[in-house]
Amino acid sequence: MISNAIVIDTNLVFSALISKASQIREILFESNLDFYSPNILITEIYKHNEKLLKSSKLTSTEFFMYFNGIIERIQFVPTDFISLESRQKAYDLCYDVDIV
Repeated sequence: MISNAIVIDTNLVFSALISKASQIREILFESNLDFYSPNILITEIYKHNEKLLKSSKLTSTEFFMYFNGIIERIQFVPTDFISLESRQKAYDLCYDVDIV
């Protein structure tokens, strides 16, 4: 069991990109934790990058520098590697929080 492993979702990365005073950004950049995420996270960021860029009030260069720094800290897992049982557990935990 990996005790310092954290699964990070797209919403946390959105928050880290949008807020200048983001505690999430600090944790992502300054902690010794190991972050994991399904590889779909990158697609979601690019899908919403114009809205994120506008909301963040960062320049395009700043935005992509933060984005690059964040994704360098995350170990990506292909969605095919995530079992149906794990997907169901994740759904059960989050179904009323983040509707897909």
